[in-house]
Amino acid sequence: NTTSQQRPSAGTVNSSGPMAWAMAGYLAAHGRQVRHYHSRACYCGLQGAISATGSPTRHLDAWVMSREECRRTLIDAYQEAQFVLVEGEFDSSVGESSQSSGGSLDALCRLLDLPRLVILDAAQAADCRIPPRPDAVDGVLIDGILSDEQFALVQTCLEGTWGVPVVGGLPRDEGVRQMLVSLPPGSVVPHAVCTHLAESFARYVEPKLLELVVDRPAIPAPGVAPAEYRKLSAGDRPTIAVAYDEAFRGYFPDQLEALERGGARVIDFSPLHDEALPERTDVLLLGCGRTDRHAAELAANFCMQASLREFARRGGRIYAEGGGCAYLGRWLRGADGYDYPMTNLLPLAAVRSENAGPPEPTELTPVGENWLFPEGRTLRAYRSRAWRMELLEPIETLHEFNGAPTLVATGNIVGGTLQVHLGAADLLPALLSRHASSCRFTRSSPSDRRRDRAPDSAP
Repeated sequence: NTTSQQRPSAGTVNSSGPMAWAMAGYLAAHGRQVRHYHSRACYCGLQGAISATGSPTRHLDAWVMSREECRRTLIDAYQEAQFVLVEGEFDSSVGESSQSSGGSLDALCRLLDLPRLVILDAAQAADCRIPPRPDAVDGVLIDGILSDEQFALVQTCLEGTWGVPVVGGLPRDEGVRQMLVSLPPGSVVPHAVCTHLAESFARYVEPKLLELVVDRPAIPAPGVAPAEYRKLSAGDRPTIAVAYDEAFRGYFPDQLEALERGGARVIDFSPLHDEALPERTDVLLLGCGRTDRHAAELAANFCMQASLREFARRGGRIYAEGGGCAYLGRWLRGADGYDYPMTNLLPLAAVRSENAGPPEPTELTPVGENWLFPEGRTLRAYRSRAWRMELLEPIETLHEFNGAPTLVATGNIVGGTLQVHLGAADLLPALLSRHASSCRFTRSSPSDRRRDRAPDSAP
C-alpha cells in the first residue's frame, strides 16, 4: 500500500501521516502484523507508526537505496509482517535518480509493483467537482469526511469519474489535528490518538482495501545475493554507544537493527543524564535532535563532556549528525538565545534555524581520508537545513554546500549536517570493525579548500 499527500507548510500536519497510522492501527487491531515504511530516509515529521503498530517506522528509499536493497527489504519485511504500508509522496516528474525531492513513491511503485492509494480531501470533491484523475491509481482514501452522506456522495462520484475504488477514509477531527500540530517534530504520537484514528477509519473502511492488497503478485527474490558480514567472535564484537534521550532522537531503526545483526553490541546512553560513556565503547553515534532546547543541561553535565573528550583522546571513533554534531562543537546557541559551551571536540559554532524546511537530498563524494566514508566513493544523503555550522578554525572539510561545511573530520571524529542512512550507504563494515583504519588529516587553509574543489551546486 502507498499513500500520498503534498508537503505541508509550517504549522500543518501532512494528511498522509494520520491516514497511514489509522490504516495500520485498524489492521493491527484486527490481528494483522503491519510494518510501516517511509519513502524518504530522513528525519522529519511525527512518529505515529510505533503507537499504531508497536513497531517503529523504517525506510524504503529508492533514491538512497539500491534496487536490490529495496527489494530485499520488502522481502525481509514479509517474513515478520502480513502487511507493508509505505507512506510518501507521488510525483510523476521525479525519477529514481532525481535530486529534486529524494525518495518518491513513483520509483518504489515501479520497482516493487506496489498498489497506489491516493489521499483526496473531501473538500476537493465538494458539489461533485472531481479533480483530474492522477496517473496509475489503484484506490482512493477520502480525508476530512464531514458526514456519512458526504462520504457516500464523494465515493459515488469519484468511482464513476475516475473508475477506481474508494477503499476507506477518515472523518474530519479538528481536535486531533490541532493536537498533532502542537507536537514538536520527531515526537511520538500518543497511543490513544492512534487508537482513535483506527476506530474512526473502521467506520469507512471498504472490503475492497484487503482485496486490492491480497490480489498483488508476490515480489520475486533479487538475483544478487545479500552482502554477508563475517561471523564475529566474542572478542571481535564492537560496542556501539548510541546517544538517546530527550535531546537525541534522530536514528533509523533499520540501521541500528543491521548493526545488531552484524554482531555489534548496541547500547544507548544519555548525554543529558549519564556521567560517562558505557564501558568498552568502540564507536560513538550522536544522532540528530533538539540539542538547542537542552543546551543548558548539556553544558552543565561536565562529567559526560569529560568522558567524551577522554574517549576521543584515546582514539575512539565518533560519528555525529545535526544536533549531535552541534554537541561536539565549541558552543551551541540554545533555543533561549544564549550561547552555551559544548564538548569542544570540533572547532565550530552551531545555530539551529526554525522553519528551515525539510531536508534536501544531496549526492556527494567526500574528499579526504577518514575512518567512515571512503574517499572518492559517491554516496547519497539528505542535507539538514535546520542547522548552520560555522568553522572557527580550519579542519578537514570532507564536503561543503554553497561554501558552508556539511561534513568535517578531525582525528577519528566525523560530523556534519547530513542525514546518512548508514546501511543503505554500505558503511556498516567500518562501524562493525573493532579497530579504526589509519587516518591522516592535513589541515589545509580555507583558500586551499576553495581552490582544490568547488562547492556542489544546489540539488
